[in-house]
Amino acid sequence: LDNLVVYADGDVGAALLLSFKLKCPMIHKAFADTIQAKSKHWVGVQGTNGNGNFYYAGSDRIETAKLGL
Repeated sequence: LDNLVVYADGDVGAALLLSFKLKCPMIHKAFADTIQAKSKHWVGVQGTNGNGNFYYAGSDRIETAKLGL
C-alpha cells in the first residue's frame, strides 16, 4: 500500500477529502498500526513529518481540513 490516511475522532470529513485526493483508503488512528503503508497521512494528529509520516493538525477542524487540502 502506497498511501494510507489515518484520522482522529472528529476529523473524518477532512480525512475523507484527503483520501479521495490521494485515491487511497483511510482508517481510524486506533487501528493504524495494523496496516502497513509507505506513507501515512495523519489527519487531526500532532506530530513531526518524516519517515513516511505526514501530519495535518490545525488549531481547529477547519484549519486541519485546509492543511489536508
